[in-house]
This record gives sequence, structure tokens and C-alpha cells, in this order.
Amino acid sequence: DDYHNHRDISIAIQCAMLYSMESELRSRFSNTNAYEMVDELKALFASQVRVMKYEYLDKFLSMKMEENTCLESHLATMHRIHGCLTTDSDYWMTDEIAIDGVLSSPPPSYKDFVIGYVMRGESFTFHEFLAKLRTLKVDPIAGEVIDGEGIFDIQVINVFMTNTYGSLPSI
Repeated sequence: DDYHNHRDISIAIQCAMLYSMESELRSRFSNTNAYEMVDELKALFASQVRVMKYEYLDKFLSMKMEENTCLESHLATMHRIHGCLTTDSDYWMTDEIAIDGVLSSPPPSYKDFVIGYVMRGESFTFHEFLAKLRTLKVDPIAGEVIDGEGIFDIQVINVFMTNTYGSLPSI
């Protein structure tokens, strides 16, 4: 019974995988069982996955928000990049490291919040932290905005990620 169930599940997975593939891959894997197919696909796309992981991590760690810009948009972008990194790229990141990445991204007007959070030693999940930060109100520091252009423009990053990796997951 177990053998037949295992075989039936394997065949169902194989059919689902073949159905979702482009025709070139479908013909290449038509006589391959599901386990072999997964192994070959991993090997075939391993370098692309590594590059994608690196690019997402680089974007996540280098995001900077400018004074007088929308905190909600910034956090939504950070959340999307984190989701692409951890879910799509299967990159393991602790909540503490993800929070540290977000803490390093706001402009100087958020310094008191950042220092206070670090000093209190609070412990939140990444999603709880983002929810807490979304409610934060600060006064921008004069002189920190240069012609309305930030270090990284959120819309430019969203367009880059969409063009490079397809549609972004929603929050």
C-alpha cells in the first residue's frame, strides 16, 4: 500500500511539474521521474539562484530611506525584498538580522527610535517589528533632503526588481 501511494504521489508530482514547464523543458524531462527532475533542475538553475540571492541580499542591506519620504512605501519595499530573499530564494535569515537591516535603513530623524530599540533589547518577529515601525512618527531633519533625491529611490528599486524577477509578492 505504501509503495503504491508513494508511486502515485510521485507520478502526480511529475505530471504537475511537466504541466507547468515550458515546452523545451517538458520534452527534456518527459521520461524523468519527479526526484530526478528536481535534482536536474536544481543543477541547471543553481548559478541563477545564487545570483538572485546575492542581488536580493545586496538590495536589502543597502536600502536607504531619505528624509521626508514615505515610511510606509519604504517598509513595504523592505518587506517585499525580504520575502523574495527568504521565500523565493530560500535564504535563511533570523528575524534579528532582518530587523537590523531595517534599522540601518532610515534617515537620521529616526536615530532616537533606533538607539532606543537597540538599548531596550526588545525582541520582535520581523513582521511585528515592521508593524510597530509603521506607526512611528518623526520630524524630518532639515538639510537632509537634497533636491528630493534619495540614496535609493523606492520606485526605481521596485521597477528594477519587477523587471528583473517578475511580479513582486504583496505584503
